[in-house]
Amino acid sequence: MKIKGRNFTNRQISKLVESIMLSAAKTAKDSHVRDTHSEALFAYYETFDTIQNWSYTYFIKLNINLEKWIRKLESGRVRWSALKTEVEFEDRKYKKYEIEELLNRIFYYAKDAVKERKKDKSSFYRQTCISFTAIIMEMDNWLRAENIPVNFNLSEWVNNNLIERR
Repeated sequence: MKIKGRNFTNRQISKLVESIMLSAAKTAKDSHVRDTHSEALFAYYETFDTIQNWSYTYFIKLNINLEKWIRKLESGRVRWSALKTEVEFEDRKYKKYEIEELLNRIFYYAKDAVKERKKDKSSFYRQTCISFTAIIMEMDNWLRAENIPVNFNLSEWVNNNLIERR
């Protein structure tokens, strides 16, 4: 996926990650069975781990450790009223290629989940694809809201690959 030229602010990047955090929190809150809970959050764990590692790659400081944050959700021991869903990225300009790399890393895991679901029809991969649907749609919504043109139609890809047809 390629972004058509421009740089980004820390607030724009924060908006994307915060929307995914809210989606993860909603998924965790709506999950009642422990196994389903971790299945539902696996895609979010992969995504936050990817974002955290991406920030290490570019020496970007965050005000929150996203890996610890998602593990807290996975544990089920969360006071919803106290759950922090705001993230601040280091205040600097972010280059187009840095953001492309982040989006492509997340997208890679979604494509991998689709590939695995074709081999293994278990509920784990089905649930992972459902969660990646939410994540990729958050990315698509963010791209549209920020008026960021890309060379790829994410919602079409989600419709053709992540949404399971019966």
